[in-house]
Amino acid sequence: MKFFFTKSILPYTQGRPCTLSIDDSHADWTNEVQQFAASNNIELIRVPPYLTEIKSLDVRVNGELKMTQTKMQRLERIQSPDRKFHLPDALRYLRVGWEKIGKDIIISSWSPMNFD
Repeated sequence: MKFFFTKSILPYTQGRPCTLSIDDSHADWTNEVQQFAASNNIELIRVPPYLTEIKSLDVRVNGELKMTQTKMQRLERIQSPDRKFHLPDALRYLRVGWEKIGKDIIISSWSPMNFD
């Protein structure tokens, strides 16, 4: 999460306060993550588990990230069956997946929530 904040949130906010809604994953809510967020003017909002109103966001965005990771890892394993995967590989998969997710996908993922 700290890497995500540093690479994706902080360059955009440039020190300005912001809020970020994230799921209820234990890894996202450690004291270290909460302190890092607070020290960088990021207010975290916990999205309750099983909140169906944002399921489209989870499916469209996280689904693309997971699908990209699975495809890339499968291809790399075919090319090098004995290869071990490490954190830099996961970050590369995340970067490639994130680049596939356009503005339109993010906006359309929020549309079922009817914020009008």
